[in-house]
Amino acid sequence: MPEIGLETPNTSAYIQSELTKLGIPFHTIINGSGVVGTIGEGEPCLMLRSDIDGLPMAEESGEEFASINGNMHACGHDMHAATLLGAAHILKAHESELKGTVKLFFQPGEEGYNGSDEAIAEGVLENPHVDRAFAMHVVSTVPTGVIVYGERPMAAAYNWKIVVEGVAGHGSMPDSCVDPITAAAHIHIGLQEILAREISPMSELVITCGAFNAGDAGNAIPQSATMQGTIRVFDKKTEELAKKRITEIASGIAQTYRCAATTTFGRPSPAVFNDKEFMEQCVEYAKQTLPQAQLYGGAHGMGSEDFGSISQACTANYMMIGAAAGPLNECYGQHNPHVRFDENALPMSSALYASVAMNWLDDNAK
Repeated sequence: MPEIGLETPNTSAYIQSELTKLGIPFHTIINGSGVVGTIGEGEPCLMLRSDIDGLPMAEESGEEFASINGNMHACGHDMHAATLLGAAHILKAHESELKGTVKLFFQPGEEGYNGSDEAIAEGVLENPHVDRAFAMHVVSTVPTGVIVYGERPMAAAYNWKIVVEGVAGHGSMPDSCVDPITAAAHIHIGLQEILAREISPMSELVITCGAFNAGDAGNAIPQSATMQGTIRVFDKKTEELAKKRITEIASGIAQTYRCAATTTFGRPSPAVFNDKEFMEQCVEYAKQTLPQAQLYGGAHGMGSEDFGSISQACTANYMMIGAAAGPLNECYGQHNPHVRFDENALPMSSALYASVAMNWLDDNAK
């Protein structure tokens, strides 16, 4: 039952029913789609977070439980929800041993909807106040049993949109029209120059155009063309330069081809910055709990995660765990309709979630 965005009522209802069976108190946020449960009491408080939303794509994984509603858990968020429910079972069974509170946060709207920002605005980090936050993500192209971590594992993400306005008309009379497709095509090429000639090779920046839409008829020049894409970046100075130049290049090239361009940027998803001390503690907990696991530091990539907002609002750590469902040369990456995940990663992930919570509370009891 994959659901997308901030509206995940069926997923939320299932999670609520499972928490009810376990006797775990909870409340909902984000229009009832986010679920926040608590185990234990008192200070300190550690929050375990899992995202629960899917993607708007038809599933082609071949799994017997493949989605048929046109949406898909192509990023493994169903694995994350199951992981946190598994950890809830463990923590509830050991509730009397907890030296503080564990907050369980099942979050909708990670895939570009700024769900963590919505949750923070609704107080997910308060009542009780969250002292530490921990999250993990499965990776379909990393072997099961491998855990990777790093101080800056994920970049900031900004979606952008350029609308190029021309003058529509008959395809047989282009001289009486102003073609926005031609302008937009040159804008797309022009944006590549930001990376090739304006940004230091030592900087970390991705500018991708992932959608280009214009017109509905082959014999007509459309009124407008729309381009949509993403920026991935760590450095604020580089980010500001990229946004400035995208706007200037779009406007300048559009004018050259007698068009007008409007550029807008969506809400940002901040970079994930892990607290070094807490990260190192989590690594030790992982070694103790999963001695068979292989741990590698230095994780640092241009993917994004809206856990970044949480990591910049409180002390946090974010790790990734392998869940490759077969030989690596046969595995598909996330956001691919054929992607599959190894369910053997689930008990490992649940155990690590529970271990981080119990051990950190033990080490920091007040």
